[in-house]
Order: sequence, then structure tokens, then C-alpha cells
Amino acid sequence: MPCNVCKHNQVKDIDRGLLSGVSLSSLCKTYGFSTEALHLHHQHLQHKMALAQQRCHDGLHQGLLCKLSMVMEMVLGVVQGARAGEDFKLFLQATREFTRVVSLMLKMEARLEPEMIYCLMSSPQWDLQEGILLPNSTQALNATRQSLKVNLFAPCPEPEPEPTPEPASAHPPTVETCRHQFETLTAAASPGAVPKPVWPQAAQPETGVQPQSGKPARNQREISAK
Repeated sequence: MPCNVCKHNQVKDIDRGLLSGVSLSSLCKTYGFSTEALHLHHQHLQHKMALAQQRCHDGLHQGLLCKLSMVMEMVLGVVQGARAGEDFKLFLQATREFTRVVSLMLKMEARLEPEMIYCLMSSPQWDLQEGILLPNSTQALNATRQSLKVNLFAPCPEPEPEPTPEPASAHPPTVETCRHQFETLTAAASPGAVPKPVWPQAAQPETGVQPQSGKPARNQREISAK
């Protein structure tokens, strides 16, 4: 069954209320949902927000890295122009600025997301143009932000169906059934490989007649002789 909260026309207001700490009972009264439905939606929202928070954090670092990459390209252009015009003073200044930007980028330790890496490597500039650290960086950032938005506002997944319990056996296995199963499994085994179990004897019905033994017979012969 789809989530009724996701289909509400004010679902973003509901989500902001849940994230800001508004109680479930208050939101239920305002929007007419059951506590169970709103609680399940809140759980899915928290899971999506945990993923979005990490991706957003990485996205900020990726954005700064892309900005520094563009500055690096501009400084590199100044370095090449100063060298071609034999302006050695400007060449040295631009070279020092280029080194400073590289040092900032190394200190960032920005981690690129798999989707960001895919967008960068699928860019035509990746192989064709030289001297570009992150080709089409703005386009890659826009693509990852768009997918982040789509994933965050995706409807809640439908609950998985509960597994059907297997019916319990009405009667426990008897001694004869266990003996038959054991003999079937060990029929192909070599003699002496599996010790033969000692099966319990089935209970005999009580008839009121005591079994005759050797001792009572001797007592009868003694009584007859007397």
C-alpha cells in the first residue's frame, strides 16, 4: 500500500514539521493521519535524510574543489601568457598563486562521490582537453544535486509482505518413523561406519497377566511335591 503522507499536497510542510521536532500527535490532528502512518513515514524520512546529509556534505567540498579548479585554470592561463610575453615578474607571481591554489586543494581532502566521478569521466573533455583538472565540473555538480533532490523527495517504499509461517506438524514422529528414516539414510554406508542406535521399545498394553519366569515355575513344582 503506498504511503498516504507522500501523496498529500502539503507533504513538504509535514516533512519540515517532522524534522523540526513537531510531535506526531500534533501533526496527526492537523493533517488527519493516523499515528502509525505518520511514524512509518518519519522513519523513511530519517533514513533518506541521513543519506542526503552525507551527500550534501560531500557536495559542498566538491563544489569548493571545482571552484578552485577553475581558479587554477585561470592562473595557469596567466602563467602561460606571461611566459610567452616574457613578463617574468608576472610569471613568477602567477606561478606562486598557482602553487598556493594547489596547496589549498590538497588540504581539503575532498571525497568525490561515485556519481560525481562517473559524470566527470563521461565528459568529452576528460580525454580531449589538456590542462583541465575537473572537466565540466559545474555540469557534474548540477547532475549530482539533481539526483540528490530526486532521491530525497522520492515516495516512501511500500512495506514488504510478512512471510507466511510454515504449518506445524500435527503429530510428532513415532519411533518407527525415526527408525525408518535412519535406516534409509545409512543404507549406503559401509558396515561399521555408523553405529546402530538402540531404539526404545514401544510400550506394551497392560493385560493384568504377569509374565511367567523361571522362579515362579520352580515354586509350583515344590508345592505339588508337598
